[in-house]
Amino acid sequence: MTDISLLSILSRFNFKSIILESHELVLLQKGDGPMKERSVSFNGKEIGLLSTDASEEEAKEMADLLGPLVFLENERELWNYATDLFTWVLGAKNLVPEVTDWIGIYYKANYFLGKNTTDLYLGPYIGEATDHQVIPLDRGLCGLALREERVVNVANVHEDIRHIACSLKTNSELILPLKNKSGEMIAELDIDCNKLGAFTPEIEKKFKDYALTFVPPEKIVE
Repeated sequence: MTDISLLSILSRFNFKSIILESHELVLLQKGDGPMKERSVSFNGKEIGLLSTDASEEEAKEMADLLGPLVFLENERELWNYATDLFTWVLGAKNLVPEVTDWIGIYYKANYFLGKNTTDLYLGPYIGEATDHQVIPLDRGLCGLALREERVVNVANVHEDIRHIACSLKTNSELILPLKNKSGEMIAELDIDCNKLGAFTPEIEKKFKDYALTFVPPEKIVE
């Protein structure tokens, strides 16, 4: 199985062969080796296997990026949606690439996965790996955006005690709630920048307009 859009996103890595497997099936395949295996994890649990001829460093980064996608497939068979969402995040990054040092989705696990929790789960992202793959709704700036259902734009995160640092390089942050067709806020686009005051009103508006193109999963969890 080959996902052209996902392979294009991964094309910045130096590899010729890749096989990505969940615990149930092969999700992505190109070439046939020779390859080394690396486990794919999410929230501290092994959820799949990546085999590739990429370097050890790049294989680790690829496994980290693919973890949230494999998790969505394992939980709710949302692989196709997850890869489309990855492409959507890339489109957001390309709007103003100079301010998107890290960009990704956090979603409400009760809506996407049917879990009895208010926690936010990490979805597709582009940037350095983060240990914060599950975030309580009542903590951090990400939780604030969905608790208060509003855009959060912080010029200097070090001056806000609510900030949960995913990277010590981050200096400013923009978080935009994402809606389903009924207007319910079910996820958010989180953008971190290494510059102070990166998100001007003009840049914020660009991302707010782009957020309107977000498409919720087809399989709505009741």
